[in-house]
Amino acid sequence: MRIAFYNLRAYPLFDPEDSSVFGGAEVQLFHLSTGLAGAGHEVYFVTRGPGPYAERDIRGVHVLKIAPGSKMRLLWDTCRLLLACRADVYVQRCAGWETALPAALSKVSRGRFCFMTASLLDCRDQLAQEGHPWMYRAYRWGIRHADCVVCQNEEQQRLLLESFGIGSHVLRSACAPVENFIEESCRREPGRILWVGRCDPYKDPISFIRLAQALPEYSFRMVMPWGDHPEYNRQVAETLHDIPNVSLSHGVPFREIDNEYRQAVIFVNTSTLEGFPNTFLEAMRAGVPILSYRLDPGGFLEEHRTGICVKGDFNALVDRCRGWQQSPKTARVYGDAGKEYVRRTHDARVVVAEFERILTSLGRR
Repeated sequence: MRIAFYNLRAYPLFDPEDSSVFGGAEVQLFHLSTGLAGAGHEVYFVTRGPGPYAERDIRGVHVLKIAPGSKMRLLWDTCRLLLACRADVYVQRCAGWETALPAALSKVSRGRFCFMTASLLDCRDQLAQEGHPWMYRAYRWGIRHADCVVCQNEEQQRLLLESFGIGSHVLRSACAPVENFIEESCRREPGRILWVGRCDPYKDPISFIRLAQALPEYSFRMVMPWGDHPEYNRQVAETLHDIPNVSLSHGVPFREIDNEYRQAVIFVNTSTLEGFPNTFLEAMRAGVPILSYRLDPGGFLEEHRTGICVKGDFNALVDRCRGWQQSPKTARVYGDAGKEYVRRTHDARVVVAEFERILTSLGRR
């Protein structure tokens, strides 16, 4: 089967020399595309990166890198390359105007289109509510003309049915096998509490900084690339000023992120909105217990005891963090459960095989 993936921000995952920012949606497409290539399929990935146009075979994937340019040039290059792939199935993830593009091109090329959700935002009319009506109309047209829709959990599946009247497949997020996570000889740093995410309002890094201020006796670590909101970046930088127990990195290469989890004893998430965060998978794979301020996607933290959600109670967040520091054996129980859960449910080999089954069932027009 010939499969074409389309995502403009995924190139750094294929080329470690590119330091551009990417997110969980890109990580998931990277796992799926390389996994399908490893299973013997002919896989293309249309993306964008620095420098001139280039074609490279990376981990079995034919990567077609569009050069930076004007919006019209980008649109032209994208259409031209996607059509040139002559794919049996086109795959795109995350709501936006981009969803309409492979939906339309798949009809021209007589292929199929698979859309994948990346968060709860994709499952309702959030784009329209945020003042992007034209983008919402393009997205709505694209998802309604998808040959199949794949979501991350049953909650998203329910919302898609309510908001769009669309049925969907549930496919768990993928991560590299637990066995690939090599424990180094260095011990976890006592007290290190980790936060990983982009500097965006919905990620709410300020709440993590407040947590660090409430627990000055412990060491906090933030891996936080700057986001697309300069004023909010400035606000967070000012909040971080003169807080001695917080260390900050503005970005860690994808292939080196495991080192951050190796040195952590607790992973904290403060987001107000997520799908199924890739950082949850990374933490569980490393055996690090998850402490979530607000979210428990699909209720998996409570069901599988891989961590705890304090449901927006900041005092409970502080108390639980302190309690896990003072009772590492208790924290380790959650970490061990997370490692077993991710091995059983999110191993990329299992997820890719299920995705392959979904795509194969589509056939061609």
